[in-house]
Amino acid sequence: MSFFEQTPTVSRLLYNQDFVAAGCPTEGYDVDFEVDDTVGTWITNFIIFLFGLVAFIKFGSYGCASTPYSKQISALLPYFILNISLAFLVAAVGHIIVDQRSDKLDKTITEVLTIWFFDCSSILLALYGLKLFDVGMDSPQKWKKGIWWTVLVLLSGFAIYSLAMPSLGNASILGMVVYLVTAVSYAVARPELWIVKALGPAVMLAGILVQVFLRGKCGDTAYIDCFENCPLPNPMKFNHNGLFHLVYWLGMVILSVAEDYSPSVIITTDTTAGKENDDKNSSSESEEISETNEKSTTENFDNMP
Repeated sequence: MSFFEQTPTVSRLLYNQDFVAAGCPTEGYDVDFEVDDTVGTWITNFIIFLFGLVAFIKFGSYGCASTPYSKQISALLPYFILNISLAFLVAAVGHIIVDQRSDKLDKTITEVLTIWFFDCSSILLALYGLKLFDVGMDSPQKWKKGIWWTVLVLLSGFAIYSLAMPSLGNASILGMVVYLVTAVSYAVARPELWIVKALGPAVMLAGILVQVFLRGKCGDTAYIDCFENCPLPNPMKFNHNGLFHLVYWLGMVILSVAEDYSPSVIITTDTTAGKENDDKNSSSESEEISETNEKSTTENFDNMP
């Protein structure tokens, strides 16, 4: 007779081996412990955070510049990476410290912070996608400014709504829409390495979809039946969340490496512009001096006896 059959009132932790070995008896099931505290989930969260932190430092280690011509990559992309990294860091902490659904305070705090950073990252990436078409707050054309403000207001409004709920599902929807539009934007704008760059957000989108489609087979609703429909070999150690994180991380790597190698949006610094103006002024002064000397020489020849 199994442990759970002897003590029906004893709760179990998520993916508890004894519970599964006992055939997932209904009397041993407690919905309060439907929280993913598996090592495979929070370790892959930390992998994304560490990579994102290194990528952010790499982008910023030389003034966010990727070329030797005093040019800068738009800060929108590095800060997208930073915010998404912080989102996964907070999520990792949540998976570690929240071991019961009744831990409402810890659960709410980690979820709200995760949603905040994730939504901020989505907005930053969306604005970076607009810059591929020279659409920004500083665009000279009013209609481009209008598009920029419209997108910012709409995305911010949806982000505030997802925070007010709070809803990780709504945050995921925002991210999926932004990743899809960004991938299409790369395909339309066609910067250098556009295929690789478009692949980055597309793979990130695929990662979220993996989590969405497998959660019913490997997540909450599958706990009670021993995950018999879950395609993963051992969801007690590596489940749909861990797979989602790895696929998402791959998309981050592709996008970060491609953008670091060949930035799609670069901003010329004022220093470069000032140097060009100085060169022009210096050239003009030299031409004026040369003309003055020639005029003086001509006058001297004319005055010769």
